Amino acid sequence: MLHRLERHPVRAAGISPSVCPTPLASPMLAAQMTSPPAVSQKYATAAMLVLLAAPWNSACCVHAQDSGLEVRAPWALTKQIDSKTKELQFVAMTPALDDHDTWLLLACTPARSEIQVYLVAASPFSYPLADPVKLELHLDGLPAIPSTADTADGKLVRFRTPAPRDLALQIDRGSRMTVSIQQLEGQSHDYKFRLQPTEFALRGIRAHCLADGR
Repeated sequence: MLHRLERHPVRAAGISPSVCPTPLASPMLAAQMTSPPAVSQKYATAAMLVLLAAPWNSACCVHAQDSGLEVRAPWALTKQIDSKTKELQFVAMTPALDDHDTWLLLACTPARSEIQVYLVAASPFSYPLADPVKLELHLDGLPAIPSTADTADGKLVRFRTPAPRDLALQIDRGSRMTVSIQQLEGQSHDYKFRLQPTEFALRGIRAHCLADGR
């Protein structure tokens, strides 16, 4: 589905090649990305494969409609077709400012006007994740928003509260966001994201899953 930087990006990311077929290649990505945070193609590919292999997904693999990822800094975006349901999805993701192995990812399914928000790591987090896990979300200096999320495979977090649509709307309108994963012993792990500009990067998601009446 996604393009590649090297011959076997799935193996390079530490994910079994049986999870999904080798992503397609595209020459556009390196030339398009000119401002931080740098969107690493290898880690973006790995993040997508983590998401697709999640136990709550309807199918292991999806097929890209076009050549792969398009970069609109700080976001990378693509469209994909679920190989089981045949439903179109709009996907956008942005890397953490201090950890390009970790991504904030939005996935919109227009047929159901459904959006999901994820935190995805290309490799397992360095600490155990509870299931469900408690988080705090900090947007543009506003009071912290308590959150809960499902987890899978030690490297995927799916936000359940606040409601994914409400959270996605705040992401679309916000400038910066910090996700703090809370540990039982009181420690927290923070991931900071630059969100703007979203005008083009989230245009498809906005139109199909965030517009009024959806």
